[in-house]
Amino acid sequence: MSANATIKTAFETVQSLVELQTSTISQSIELQKKNGEELAAFFKANADKAQKLKSPQDLVAFNLDSSKALFEMIKAQGEAFSGLATQAREAATADISKLVK
Repeated sequence: MSANATIKTAFETVQSLVELQTSTISQSIELQKKNGEELAAFFKANADKAQKLKSPQDLVAFNLDSSKALFEMIKAQGEAFSGLATQAREAATADISKLVK
């Protein structure tokens, strides 16, 4: 491979990586926005439900259900970020491997 072709390939790879970073950051920001909206809606709904509780037993049951739902939501949000990171890593690895070949 000629030096010009090597430089061109390196430049294209760097350009692709920058585009990947930009895309990943944009997707991450959108995920953060979505997660914030989900959390706000969750807490608003729980505040509304909490006002209707009548007994200490209702409060305990509500608290357990609410905590479980919150942790499941946070788990799903974490998995979404992990998926995004994995996707970005795989794409970056594929771009970089073009340079090595």
